[in-house]
Amino acid sequence: MSQTIQADKVVLYHFTLRDAAGNVFETTVGSEPDVYLHGHDNLVDGLEAALAGKAPGARFDAVLGPDESFGHPDPDADETVSRDELPEELAVNDHVIATEDDGTEVDLWVKSVAGNEAVLTRNHPLAGQTVTFSLEVLDVRDAHEHELTDGLAWGWSGEESPWGEEGDDWDGSEDEEDVEWEEEEGEDDDGGSTPKA
Repeated sequence: MSQTIQADKVVLYHFTLRDAAGNVFETTVGSEPDVYLHGHDNLVDGLEAALAGKAPGARFDAVLGPDESFGHPDPDADETVSRDELPEELAVNDHVIATEDDGTEVDLWVKSVAGNEAVLTRNHPLAGQTVTFSLEVLDVRDAHEHELTDGLAWGWSGEESPWGEEGDDWDGSEDEEDVEWEEEEGEDDDGGSTPKA
């Protein structure tokens, strides 16, 4: 008997995210499906609510407003930085993770690049928009104890540490550069990361 999606379940699913104009912003279709742990703040609120109660085989669209998805734009969320501080290959809507002095990770997106400067913003590129998720639930399983402790799915097998070989011993600190590259490039993304504001 198949399980339904509820708290502490790990979900394997495909999604396609479209902006307000219907353009594909991100999709897992044609590549590896996404995996997440339900009920642990791993998805935008509206997406998690839409998936709750669904069983493997479910296919449906979830239309979400800004309050349910990526929020509203904050006019004070932009920051101009030197181009030299960022990776060489950079494009608008690329995702960058900045690590603050206290170890907190901050999601930033490239808003513009001009000359030796780039404007980064804490606003998600789809902030302020009504977006559509096209979803297909592939499978649902019970979470392992270590996944519940971490609040994250360790891949579909439950054995793929989110932090590579560091696994449970990783304390959340970063010893490298304050800004690191994250392979999320907006449209036609490979879907390696769960949609989260």
